[in-house]
Amino acid sequence: MDRRILKKIAGFAMIMCMLWSALMAQRPGAGSYGGGSSIMGKIIDAAGNEPIEYATVAVLRQKDSSVVGVGSSTSDGNFVVQNIPPGRYVVKVSFVGYKNHYIDSVRVVPGQSVQLGAIALHSTAEEIGEVVVKGERPMIETKIDRKVFYVDKNVLAQSGNATDVLQQVPSVQVDAEGNVSLRGSENVNILINGKPSMIDKTVLLQQLPANSIEKIEVITNPSAKYDPEGTGGIINIVLKEGAGTGTTGSVAVNATTNQQYNASANLSFNPGKLTLNGSFNLRDDKRNSDGWTKRTYLFDNSIHNTESSEI
Repeated sequence: MDRRILKKIAGFAMIMCMLWSALMAQRPGAGSYGGGSSIMGKIIDAAGNEPIEYATVAVLRQKDSSVVGVGSSTSDGNFVVQNIPPGRYVVKVSFVGYKNHYIDSVRVVPGQSVQLGAIALHSTAEEIGEVVVKGERPMIETKIDRKVFYVDKNVLAQSGNATDVLQQVPSVQVDAEGNVSLRGSENVNILINGKPSMIDKTVLLQQLPANSIEKIEVITNPSAKYDPEGTGGIINIVLKEGAGTGTTGSVAVNATTNQQYNASANLSFNPGKLTLNGSFNLRDDKRNSDGWTKRTYLFDNSIHNTESSEI
């Protein structure tokens, strides 16, 4: 509230207090204490020790809280409440924007003034400690040219390898053999930190630990700056800082019920700026098939039919 408005309100309150004091002086029996005792003091701000003007000082009878006298502080913070009969009182000091202040058991004797000294008022504005605002980013963020999947926001994607992580990314499919497709297209280019890798995509994803991945960016409409190989889309795997350095390796053996066997070994060495990769793959497939073929030839005005079957 504007300080000028506060002063006007306080000035009005002071006038009312003065009228109240005048009425109190006119009560029957009030004249018997003519030249009686007074209570005085100074009102200051507890924070800056500055005087408070227009603060209201009320003298209340201790036994029943009835008002005996009212006064107001001046521009230098001083106040005087006069014509107070002998007895015990409670002094209440109040002002807009400050907490009420009470002084108990103030004893007044005939013909003597009571000096209360400096009375400090505390502001009602509560001080709060440091406020920390934390923003939670979503698991999937949609940008103009891509969708970003944050691995740390998905519990299921924080274990295993990169293949397991991609299975949690919307629009990305991974088959049983580790082949990756984007919205049904296998013409996908996989990048690591925005750069292509010479390692086979399936092998690359198997050797990347899930906990080394910070986020995965899916670009469904790649611009001309990307390799034509990724016309079906781009999957950019962004690693955590320092996650790609050091020596990593993996060994995998796969077997299926239809006599398909696959073994692979991978080794990667990255001291910082240079990355060396080596891989070995062995695949043995035995596939049974049967079929029947019929061919018709027209030669020298004759028709020749050939039929064959194979297993």
